[in-house]
Amino acid sequence: MGKIVPILIVVAIVGITLALMVSIVPYGTAAVVTHMGVIDENEKVRLAPFLRTPFVDGVELRSIQTQKYPNVASDADLPIIESTSKDQQTIKTQYVVIYSLNPDTLPSLVKNVVSYEVTLLSPHSNSAVKGVMGKFDAFQMVKERAKVEAAIADDLRERLANAEKCKGCINVESVQLINLGFDEQYEQAIKQKNVAIQKLDEAKINLETEAVRSDTKRVAAQGDADAIRIVNEAIEASPNALANKALDKWNGQVPLVQGQENGVVPMIQLPSK
Repeated sequence: MGKIVPILIVVAIVGITLALMVSIVPYGTAAVVTHMGVIDENEKVRLAPFLRTPFVDGVELRSIQTQKYPNVASDADLPIIESTSKDQQTIKTQYVVIYSLNPDTLPSLVKNVVSYEVTLLSPHSNSAVKGVMGKFDAFQMVKERAKVEAAIADDLRERLANAEKCKGCINVESVQLINLGFDEQYEQAIKQKNVAIQKLDEAKINLETEAVRSDTKRVAAQGDADAIRIVNEAIEASPNALANKALDKWNGQVPLVQGQENGVVPMIQLPSK
């Protein structure tokens, strides 16, 4: 029994040491290794389980999956950013940024930035929104929201790519404008303009429909006129043309009751050969 206890102690120590040496990297995360508390920005992150030196190497885990900023419970909790449009309208905007952390620059991010949301995402995204809003009229923002969102995303990508503390540390996938708020008077003007544009489109469709109908009637009338002209030309060319046409449609039966004029039953004169 006295010999077993030391063996168990050794096994326990070895087991604990091995456990400390193996670092597990959960799916969707990346591990930044620190050596005596120092991060080497040139060292690659680990994306799978790896061995490290216990009590010497540390591990910082960060998610590299797609995330949302601001990460709030509901859209109503999103902060409101005020900006001015190209036509000097005040706009109250709520937006979200869909992003992910860049694994290639993650060591630099962990080393130089305590909170990337506060240091990078918040100021640069707000600046991008305000800057792009000033390039569009308020009505354009309503009608071409997707275009505005794409422009904000491009502007934000450029800002983050040149961020002072961590260049290119955040990949921007998209920017979504959740709400665009205007003053009440201007919102009414936008609604009225939308209604006017809709009515104008309907009027254009009606005019095009009437034009098609007119063209159809004109073509039909022209066809009737051409048919009459052809018949008249045939009559002028051959006086017996009408008689021939009547004979073509005659079924060979003589009417049971025939009117008489001067005792003579009128008959179609056969054309002479």
